[in-house]
Amino acid sequence: LATYQRKLNDLERRRKIAELRVAAEQKKARDVQARVAAAAPKAPPSSKKKGKIQDRRSANDVAAAAIHAVHVDPEQKAIRSRDFEARRELAHLEAEVRKAQALVDLERDVFSRKAKKEAERVHVVPERATMDKVFAATLPESHQ
Repeated sequence: LATYQRKLNDLERRRKIAELRVAAEQKKARDVQARVAAAAPKAPPSSKKKGKIQDRRSANDVAAAAIHAVHVDPEQKAIRSRDFEARRELAHLEAEVRKAQALVDLERDVFSRKAKKEAERVHVVPERATMDKVFAATLPESHQ
């Protein structure tokens, strides 16, 4: 039971580390996306409705091009790759933790059943009391 518990604790620690890695990679990706969005040129506002629609379309095209440029950037690909690997490791460690927890629970259950069986084996049921025995035990010898 102790070995399973140690393995479970080790896996829990590794899972937490993997969660921190995933969070760090996702934060890096969000930061880069925010920098790209902030650096994307904005179209100047137009007073006519048709001009406003055209300006929005051109602004969307520029933003889409900037996002695409970030997406195909080798540094971004590396960040996404590390993020994927960290998430995959996290999923693997969570599965290992579930397996280890199942083993610990099974070991506890087996130990509990053994203890119950031993208690049943040792337990002695007292014989049934009769009225004669009760009176004999409670009344003094002189009244019998």
